[in-house]
Amino acid sequence: MKTGLIIGIVVIVAILLVGGFFVFSGNKNTTNTGSSNNPPSSLNVPPSTAQHKDLVGVISNNHGHSVILTKSEQDAGQAATLELTTGAGHTHTLSLSATQVKNAADGTKVEATSSVVSGHSHVVKFN
Repeated sequence: MKTGLIIGIVVIVAILLVGGFFVFSGNKNTTNTGSSNNPPSSLNVPPSTAQHKDLVGVISNNHGHSVILTKSEQDAGQAATLELTTGAGHTHTLSLSATQVKNAADGTKVEATSSVVSGHSHVVKFN
């Protein structure tokens, strides 16, 4: 009877030691650990959004307009309607699809044409 009890205790101690090893060894296969390129999901920040910054559009045949695709518009990943600032006494709007916003945010070149105002429009390029 003593031998069976001793063997049982040894087995339990061995299981506890092996289990403790895995708990304290820093198992790298856990989820939500994050890194500088892949933050933990508990932060609710997709990795790509951390790199976004306001993008200034390059406007063809420009006469005083400017337009910015903001970081928050990129982070939202939705279609966006931007306003070209007043130039020569008028403004234009620029409509970007959700795909164009995502592509611009990812660094892909995006080109779109503004609304026609005062008999003309402008081609706007991001990246």
